[in-house]
Amino acid sequence: MAIVILLGAAQLVHGIYLKQSRVKRITEETTALFRAARPEATRVVDPVSQMRTAIAELETATRIPGSEAARPRAIDILAALSREIPVALDVEITQLASGTDNLTLTGHTAAFNEVDDIKTRLEKIPMFQEVTIAAANIDNRSNRVRFTINIGRLEVAPWPSN
Repeated sequence: MAIVILLGAAQLVHGIYLKQSRVKRITEETTALFRAARPEATRVVDPVSQMRTAIAELETATRIPGSEAARPRAIDILAALSREIPVALDVEITQLASGTDNLTLTGHTAAFNEVDDIKTRLEKIPMFQEVTIAAANIDNRSNRVRFTINIGRLEVAPWPSN
């Protein structure tokens, strides 16, 4: 009976040691990630809460002045554009200019109806409001349609689940 109790205690001590070493390794990895993301931080006490604070500061910095709403991130805008404009559509985006609450999309395509198709697809994106075609002209040199689409208001949309 003493041997069974001794083996059980040894197994318990070994399990505790393994858990502590795993916690130590995860803490070191978290600290290393925090230091990589925020190299200007001189003192690391609780990297998880410090990173949450840093993220909250960045979100506050991206808000439109005088507004409580955050601006859509550039990566969200690009992801929405790539989801809604199919690869099969003959379009080349040459310029994407983003203001504090608007967006201008410039490019060229093969036909006028494709510009309308792009506009219709952009209107489906929840963060894009007031989508208008500002210009659509045929370029005589390339025989393609140059277009400019204005998006008058950008709304922050939740990250898509898919």
